[in-house]
Parts: sequence; C-alpha cells; structure tokens
Amino acid sequence: MIRQQIKRKVPKKHKGVSYILSLIVVMLLGALGMAMIQSTGKEIHKGLNQRDGMNARLAAESGLAYLTEVLERFEISGSPSSSALFNALGSYYNDELTTGSVSYDGAHVTISGVQAGPSGSTFTGQFAPGVENEVVVTVTGQTGEAQRTLQLSFELVPGGGIFDKGIVSMGPIHISGSAQIDGANNNGESDILSLSDSGIVFDLASSCDLAGDIYTVSDDPASVDLSGAVTVAGIPRTNPAIWNHIHLGVEPQELPRPDTSTFAAFATNTLASVPPAGSTIINTRVPAGMNPTFNDNTVIQGVLYIESPNEVTFSGNVSVSGVIVTDDPGAGATADNTLSFQGNASIEGVESLPADPLFDELRTMPGSSILAPGFEVTLTGSMGTVGGTIAAEQIAMTGNATLSVQGMIMNLGSAPMEMGGSTHVTIDRSVYDTVPPGFTVPSVLSTVPSSYTEN
Repeated sequence: MIRQQIKRKVPKKHKGVSYILSLIVVMLLGALGMAMIQSTGKEIHKGLNQRDGMNARLAAESGLAYLTEVLERFEISGSPSSSALFNALGSYYNDELTTGSVSYDGAHVTISGVQAGPSGSTFTGQFAPGVENEVVVTVTGQTGEAQRTLQLSFELVPGGGIFDKGIVSMGPIHISGSAQIDGANNNGESDILSLSDSGIVFDLASSCDLAGDIYTVSDDPASVDLSGAVTVAGIPRTNPAIWNHIHLGVEPQELPRPDTSTFAAFATNTLASVPPAGSTIINTRVPAGMNPTFNDNTVIQGVLYIESPNEVTFSGNVSVSGVIVTDDPGAGATADNTLSFQGNASIEGVESLPADPLFDELRTMPGSSILAPGFEVTLTGSMGTVGGTIAAEQIAMTGNATLSVQGMIMNLGSAPMEMGGSTHVTIDRSVYDTVPPGFTVPSVLSTVPSSYTEN
C-alpha cells in the first residue's frame, strides 16, 4: 500500500516568527554575556584593588618597622632644640638609608621612594614635631593607586635607662638591718640597679624591705645573696616569686659622672674661716684643706662649692637652700674627701631660694642637691625632704637616717653602697623625672605605644 506524504502549509502570517524568537534569544544571551563580563571585570578590578590595598598596608607596616629599627640606634647629646633634633634626624637617616631620598629643613624630615617589596610597592615616611618632646612619624605605603597610612609617636628621653631608676650604683649594693626603701607614688620609683658584674652584687640581709625591683648586669643568680627576713617588691625571700622581681643580665653601661663646673661659677665668695653657729653663707667656695664643721642653725643659700681635699661635716639643724657640689679628685680619693651629714640637716631645692636677682639663674636649674664626685657621703640623721638627686663617689646611710629624695641616689664608684640600721629612704620621681643638672647623657627616641593609629 502506498502512503502519500501530506505537506502542511505554514500560514503566511506565521512565517519569520522563529527568526524573531531566535534573534531575541541571541540578544538575551548576548546581554547576559555582557553582564557577566562586566560583573567579572568588576570582581577582577575589586580583587586587584584589594590586592593593592593589602600590599600598600604591608608596605606601610614594613616602612614603619624599618624606620623604627633604624631609630633605635639614633642618639643625640643633651636636650636639643627642635630644629637641632630634626636636622640630626635628617642627617642620620641620610647616612643610614641605601635607597630612596631624604630631605629635611629643621622642622620636618621626609623619606620617600623607598621600595618595600617586589610588587612595586613603596613607602614614604615623614617626621614632624608632636606635643612637648615628641616626634610624630607618619608612614604611607603605596601600591598602584592604593595607599595606607600608619602613625606612631616617639618621645625624646635620656638614653641608657639609668635615669628611670631610684638608686643606681657602679659598685655592689649592701643593705642590712631594718633598712627600708620606698617609692613615694609607686613601687617602680624605688627600683635599684647595680652595674657591677663580679662577685656578690646585691647583699641583702636581716629584715631590709625593698618596695621596688632590683636589676644587675650580672647573669649569675649567685650574685644576689638574700638572707633573713628580706623582702623585694613586697615578696619575702622564702617565696620563689621574689625572682620575678630580680632582673639578671641587664645591659652593661657606664654611669656618667657629674660635671660640677657649671655650679662652680656661682660660688663667688670664698670661706675664710669656719663660720659660727647661726651664720648665713651665700654662694660660697670652701678652700681645700679647711675641713670645716657647719654647726647648729647654719644657713647655706645658693651654691656651696667644696674643693678637694676636704672633710666637711654638717651638724645639727643645718639648713641648705640650693645645691652642694665638689670638684672631682677622681676615684680612690674618698679617704681624704668626705661629706658627713649628722643630726637634722635639711636640703631644699634651688627653687626655694629667695626671689633675689642673685639667685635668678640658679633657680632655673632644679633637680640636683648633692653632686660630690670623688667624695664619700655619709648620712646618719634625719634630713626630711631632699630637693634633688644625690650623687657621690661612695654613699653610706646608717643609724636612723631618714630622707625623701626628690630625684635619685647615685653611687658613682666601684666601692659598695652601704645601707644599714633603721635607714628609711623614700624616692619621689614626680618632681624631677629628667636628667638632673650637672649630667650630660645621650638622648634617644622611645616609642609611645598608645599613639599608634592607622587609616
């Protein structure tokens, strides 16, 4: 049987519809493709921006870390002016950096064009004045168009870590009896440092009580000898936790000797004979070999400058408003050079001097009370508040010596510093917390962690 194929005719009005539908589909697919291409492009661009932003941040972090590491080796003498500090910083980085460029004008230092990685990232650092003795370091890292900025401040402080202690000695420190050392405002004010590194450095015995920590350059635990009812940082000797407050192996350094020549210029009067009790002496030089005793109710104003050799005694209620200084006969001369404070002597700072033009310049130099290089200073009685740092070749405190020192105590020589009896010393660093007059030490820039910001 033969089947016939029947052809259906498409109505004319339906012709071309399929082409239109196909064209619409193609257009939709094209639009979708373009949308996907645009979306992918945006994501790629976004990813590139994120990559550049991360690299820029890494460049800023690397730059800040590098500049900070280099800054750890920077030192400058004394307390420089702002322009001297920034010129010194600019010169220092110009010598230290092997890439990039350094420019400085006494007010700012700019370091630019330093490569911070293989991706083409760079950083720029700027040093600018901050509040008081601070320097603000701003580091901007850049990769492509992306930038990230970090900021950190540094404070100009005395180098070496010596002048942040309460008591410092070049030699060993021996404390016995019921001697007590406190901080007026916090325990850290009474921290004690010995720069001796041989034998027994700290010999603490009986019932002595130290409120602060102790530090030694020796790394041998046997260099610290504890016996009796000793306490350090309030912790008794029998408690192993006491060793958390005994710091071994600190960095060795030299204890600077004071230069008393600045004060010597004020001593315009020369003592001709030992003054009687109740006398007032002003800006006076004690000639070598006089060996005077200043008796009850003697008043000393301004500078008392003592030549060597001399054995000087302050007895009874001697009152000092100003500073006692000596020349420097050198180490090993203490047998013929002594200052002995007995009874109820008192030493007030230079700011207590009368409002007289004679003392105007001296009143601008607060912070030192006794500067006696080459002399042994012995304290046996009550001295009340001492208005500044005590520094001597050798220091001994015995009997019922009681004093509150607005500053620090410095044993300049290698002979032991001795404390015994019922001595009670309070260290108050709230009044004078900088390098006392007469001393010159390098200043460094120390990080202020709380100042860190980023954007």
